[in-house]
Amino acid sequence: MKQKSERITSILKRILTHNANVQPYEAVLIVTDQKKEGIARHFMVAATLLGVDPGILVINERKIHGEEPPTFAAEAFLQTDILLLVTSKSLTHTKATRDAVVKGVRVASMPLITEDIILRTLDTDYRKIAADSARLVKL
Repeated sequence: MKQKSERITSILKRILTHNANVQPYEAVLIVTDQKKEGIARHFMVAATLLGVDPGILVINERKIHGEEPPTFAAEAFLQTDILLLVTSKSLTHTKATRDAVVKGVRVASMPLITEDIILRTLDTDYRKIAADSARLVKL
């Protein structure tokens, strides 16, 4: 179990570094619900290992995709540099998320993410893919 947890943290650390370009001086907010809190904690550990002091905000699971988060959460969205939405229902198409994006917040929305998804699909060498793609373009 510990080995699986360490592998997930390692993958998420790489995702935060290469995909989200997280910097130690940035404010990172992880928003989650009760069902996804365990995965959100993996993100928190990964961000901490990168020198970030992340915050985690647990809200009640939304009833449907696109339902607005509570007002206090929407206000917190605007106070961060990077917003990680690790929730059971998508918050992507909410006014709260749109307002954060307009303000310049970098957002990664991951509704329905599971440990299995992390292990099977996020454990990818994106630099190798980029190099392979550039090589193929030249053909």
